Amino acid sequence: MISTKLTAIRRMLKLSVKPSWREYWLSLKVCLIGIGLIGVVAFLIRLLASLIPV
Repeated sequence: MISTKLTAIRRMLKLSVKPSWREYWLSLKVCLIGIGLIGVVAFLIRLLASLIPV
């Protein structure tokens, strides 16, 4: 059981390659845009919640 997992991990590491700078930069931009969108949505929800009288 453990040996098959280790074999699978070893095989995956052999196939993996280091991303190029362009791929890394694209991934970073996508992550930052996603975080920004989540922040904007959270801000709008909080703003709407503060405007609604309780």
